[in-house]
Amino acid sequence: MKATIPSSSAIETRITKVLEHRDTLVPALSALADDRASGSNRRKLKRVIARIESGATARELLIDPATAVWMPHLASCTSGDDGRMRLTDAVRRSAAENQLGTQRRRRWIYPIIVLAIAFLIVVVSCVTIVPKFDEMFNEFGLHLPLPTLILVWLSRCFTDQTFASLIGVGVAAAATYGLVRLWNHFALSSSLLGYFVVGNSASVIAMANLTSQLAEMYELGASTDEAFWFAGNQCRHRYYRNIAHRIAGHAQHQTTPIGESPWAKPLPKNLVYAVDAGTDGGVNVTLIRELAEMYRERLSHRSEWLGGAASYLATIVIGVIVLFVVVALFMPLVSLVTGLS
Repeated sequence: MKATIPSSSAIETRITKVLEHRDTLVPALSALADDRASGSNRRKLKRVIARIESGATARELLIDPATAVWMPHLASCTSGDDGRMRLTDAVRRSAAENQLGTQRRRRWIYPIIVLAIAFLIVVVSCVTIVPKFDEMFNEFGLHLPLPTLILVWLSRCFTDQTFASLIGVGVAAAATYGLVRLWNHFALSSSLLGYFVVGNSASVIAMANLTSQLAEMYELGASTDEAFWFAGNQCRHRYYRNIAHRIAGHAQHQTTPIGESPWAKPLPKNLVYAVDAGTDGGVNVTLIRELAEMYRERLSHRSEWLGGAASYLATIVIGVIVLFVVVALFMPLVSLVTGLS
């Protein structure tokens, strides 16, 4: 059974108290946003400020995914100087996570450029070189092997129907990109393959966000159902969001530990233990924070490794494409020379 935001929410109560001082809160948040470098992190904080200025209630801010991610940090402002320090740290951590995501995307620039060059090599070869070989093959009436037939077919497509071929390539690339985005948006890898992809990068990012938000919520005094409901909304992964909501529903309607819920099986054992068997029967927030940091470090190391591996893989791909073109063109000639001898 899924959960909804509890009617009596600890974090909502704290945010309501903070919003009673909108006149002083907005300038403080604006000054904090102005200190940040331009980017998505600053724009998101500006949006929170705009919603607060417009008179949004605590529940409206919690329900909106664009502003809800800042609510635990905003609720901490009730703690005076320590709260402001935590809010500043939260902004810095969010900026660091955005920078890590930017670095991951930039590491794919070189492989994409290499693959684009490989595509240009194939197109140029099909337009300038392959037609001459095609004429020679027709003159001798050679029986062409499959690689040569594929290359000749591509050459005729790009030569006789250049614009149509380029449009077809563009549509195929756009369709592939759309399918990948759709696959990632619905987290189909985790939904369909389950335990087989539990350690992929998308799952690691989701667990880093989930555990970090759980720690924030528990430190603010949230109950387990509220903590999992909120953290699930902020993990940005549909599969783990549904699991978190199911666990929140279990906590709302059952008195047994979450470890006895079948929905807790995909979660790390350490996380389930930290929630069920913390110090003095409470939640072990320290362990949850250590798990979040471990996932962030794992993601950083994996991003560096994948960036280097992708570069080498792209170089291998362009070598294989060039080798395919050369072999496809000279296989018929080898058979011709062999037959003459």
